[in-house]
Amino acid sequence: MVEGGTPDDDDLSACLATADRLLREALSEGLRPVGLSWTDFQALRRAAHHHPPVSQLARELRTTVAVTVRLIDDLEQRGLVVRRPDEHDRRTKRVDPTGLGLSALREARAALATVSTELWAGRPAGESDELDHLLHGLIQRLKDGPRAPRKEA
Repeated sequence: MVEGGTPDDDDLSACLATADRLLREALSEGLRPVGLSWTDFQALRRAAHHHPPVSQLARELRTTVAVTVRLIDDLEQRGLVVRRPDEHDRRTKRVDPTGLGLSALREARAALATVSTELWAGRPAGESDELDHLLHGLIQRLKDGPRAPRKEA
């Protein structure tokens, strides 16, 4: 923190990066009993939400198509997803969850809710909602692009 209690760019980005890493570790640990990794969960969640083509899923997971194909191969072998031809372009394959995949997704969400509850145990009421609000505000501001600083009156 810089003088006055406002984080500078380095402190904020370092803090968010550390929080991201530690949170992913905690969530991954929570998913272990369900038999899913964090990446498995993200792929299943996206497949259930909008049945993406493999190339789009790769972009959303921030990985390569080759890595995503291997991930989908693994999920398919485990009976959690299937690849289906796109109705508009037969060359494109979409990823759909199976009944077993949707069941695993429900179990994973319950496990993640338990982890979240444990993470916030003992913290002041409303603190998690406040953080959620602040992070969504920051995300929206970043999506909107840089703004000119306000002039002091």
